[in-house]
Amino acid sequence: MAPEYVPYIVIFDAKLVNGALKGSVQYVEPDVQHDGSGNTLRVRWNVESQPQDFMPVGEGVAFVDTKDTEVRLMPISEDASPDVLGNSRYRWREGLQLGVPKLMFILILPQGYTLTNPNPSPTGVKSFQERLALYWILRGDAEESTEAIWTIEELDGNLGSEIVGINNAYVAGEPSEPIEIPLV
Repeated sequence: MAPEYVPYIVIFDAKLVNGALKGSVQYVEPDVQHDGSGNTLRVRWNVESQPQDFMPVGEGVAFVDTKDTEVRLMPISEDASPDVLGNSRYRWREGLQLGVPKLMFILILPQGYTLTNPNPSPTGVKSFQERLALYWILRGDAEESTEAIWTIEELDGNLGSEIVGINNAYVAGEPSEPIEIPLV
């Protein structure tokens, strides 16, 4: 898969803590220059080792080009959690900065778990440190917000087969469209 070009990245590294999905979140942004240049990040996902002129993000789940763009790593928050929707279903909602049309959301699942029923479908999936890692390119909605929804369940089988299954069942060929959820 070719590199992604995104305005910024959100990485949620999930763990199960007393039955609750929690973890760390890292934000990666370009350092935008006064002339407006440098407003996207070039991200490599489908590589296992650090390419020249790239830096690891999310402990190496992806790599960001530092040759052509100054990169800002925001401090990692160790107490992040998605919205709990019940029955092992979760939602990550992220607002967009003014004028930013989309973001790259990376989810690293706890070891021994997989995802089902994602909405929207993820853009990519791979094995990372013996865990399932997925990413979405999420476009903003009318409220300049994005969200991804998924269910987790214990992995039944090996990680390689699960990646093939997710690729066949969910992974979209195009960036994900915004979700429209009716207000109740």
